[in-house]
Amino acid sequence: MRPIYETAQDLKNENEVAAYLSAAWGCDFVKLKISYGLDFAIIKDGAVVATAEIKCRNYDSASIDRFGGLMLSASKAHRAAEWLTNHGAPFVLAAKLTDGLFVATIEYWPAYKIEITGRRDRGDWQDIEPCCIIPMSEFKKMEMKHDPTS
Repeated sequence: MRPIYETAQDLKNENEVAAYLSAAWGCDFVKLKISYGLDFAIIKDGAVVATAEIKCRNYDSASIDRFGGLMLSASKAHRAAEWLTNHGAPFVLAAKLTDGLFVATIEYWPAYKIEITGRRDRGDWQDIEPCCIIPMSEFKKMEMKHDPTS
């Protein structure tokens, strides 16, 4: 059994971003069970209208840009693409960075660069995997009147 690295603080951070986006967009974010491979379903008028993944990183957008973009596990990208293909549900990738909240809405899957990469600080060989590299140019910065996630 693989360890679960998501901490209570990680979940709190995700939920704060989800609550902010939910209020801003007039929808509900429903946490999905782990077997779905994605963080949330976005619900409006009782229907799933999108899926979402929320990342909270201790980097600014310029640093992520210098890395080539935000890493997203290829397995998560495949799950999101299945929802899009099978149910017409776009994928929302939200990144809470040190300089703001950035959101990409993916309504088709372009040929993102794939790299074998990941975390190397935990000594877990499964942290290194195929990842889609989503360029920062895909993201829009949310204009926030107040930021409940800071």
